[in-house]
Amino acid sequence: MTSPALDVTGPPEQGRTVKAFTLLTLFGVTVVALFLWVAFALIVADGPQVRFYSIPSSSMQPALMPGDYVTVHFFANSGERSIRRGEIVAYASPTDEFATYVKRVVGLPGDTLAMINGTLQLNGRRMPESYAWNTDTTDDPGDADFDWQRKYVVGPSSHDTAHYTPSRDNWGPIALPPGKYFVLGDNRDNSNDSRYGGLVPARDILGEPRRVYFSRDSIRGIRWSRFGRRIR
Repeated sequence: MTSPALDVTGPPEQGRTVKAFTLLTLFGVTVVALFLWVAFALIVADGPQVRFYSIPSSSMQPALMPGDYVTVHFFANSGERSIRRGEIVAYASPTDEFATYVKRVVGLPGDTLAMINGTLQLNGRRMPESYAWNTDTTDDPGDADFDWQRKYVVGPSSHDTAHYTPSRDNWGPIALPPGKYFVLGDNRDNSNDSRYGGLVPARDILGEPRRVYFSRDSIRGIRWSRFGRRIR
């Protein structure tokens, strides 16, 4: 006597659901494995002082995009802190002890800086900045946070600092003292940088962002083209 066969396959819809779930699981595991492999490779490339950060804002677009995950090479000692103009650095927030900011150094100790209609002036001359961009040309807001500049302003405005009224796109000239740096975001209309927070002491510059090791857009799509990209 032959026993009836047991149907263990389930309905077709269930089979398709299981297969789809399996594929999604495999894809997820593959992405995580790739993520870990890239992170390990970058640790080897950038050395033991590397740390990992995510980029939450657009202040450094297009060099750094919201959703980028980056490696930062931390300086092991003060001898490594040879900061160059135009370099992107990570530094301790002047207002939040738990936050780390990433901006571009535009002013070194001894420099005189000003901004005229959104154009940066270095020691009295226009500074070439292929990385900087402005989108809001109709507004130039002032802010009480700019008042710190009065201590460093030079030129005619230094004779009457009470009436010195800097704005986002028009300020200075200011002279940078020893051991202090001026940083700006590349996205000049959307960046909380030295214009607001003041000069950055050398001791607060922590390291150099080096590579993008992972990136995803606002709808969580993976930006494959940014994997391993050198930050400049």
